[in-house]
Amino acid sequence: ADALNRMPTGVVLVNAKAQVVFANHTAEDMIAVQDGFTIGPDRMCRAALHHETQILQRLIFSACATADGTGLHPGGTMTISRPTQVRVYQVLVTPLRSNGFDLGHARPAAAVFIADPNVQEEPPAERIANMLGLTPAESRVVAKLLSGSTVRETAERLELTEGTVRQYLKSVYQKTDTRGQTDLMRLVLSGIRIRNMD
Repeated sequence: ADALNRMPTGVVLVNAKAQVVFANHTAEDMIAVQDGFTIGPDRMCRAALHHETQILQRLIFSACATADGTGLHPGGTMTISRPTQVRVYQVLVTPLRSNGFDLGHARPAAAVFIADPNVQEEPPAERIANMLGLTPAESRVVAKLLSGSTVRETAERLELTEGTVRQYLKSVYQKTDTRGQTDLMRLVLSGIRIRNMD
């Protein structure tokens, strides 16, 4: 819990019933400002918009089912809109192994990572390159996506075409043995967090 509380990304852990059992300090701050991401009276994660709440809870329930062996969904990513109209939250939902850690009073079944691109620093491209064996150009694309940019925004900021960005991503998927952006983001975020906590 101490290590999770030092992370700049919001981390929410939920049990097999999709109820929140832990939120790190960053997630608590996000919840407190009531700007798109909240926890309802039923202790379930909610978004400001109803249809985004449905997507978020569907991802969480699917990830929980995978964790307890009754599902095969790997989790997924989404964005959560914010009433203040600043850049959206980037959300990653992933199952946790059933034989993983517990918090004494509860065993988490899934984790929800919430990134705020308005306040978080972009992960160093050099670190991503070294960690995954990518070229400088590939690592710059991954860094932009991790900071919350879309493919289009990444292309604009790096002065590339969207087609070129997608070609870089295809190469990255092959090098990292990932099947898409969700897998890639999970892999990179896990590696960065491990290094930050060392």
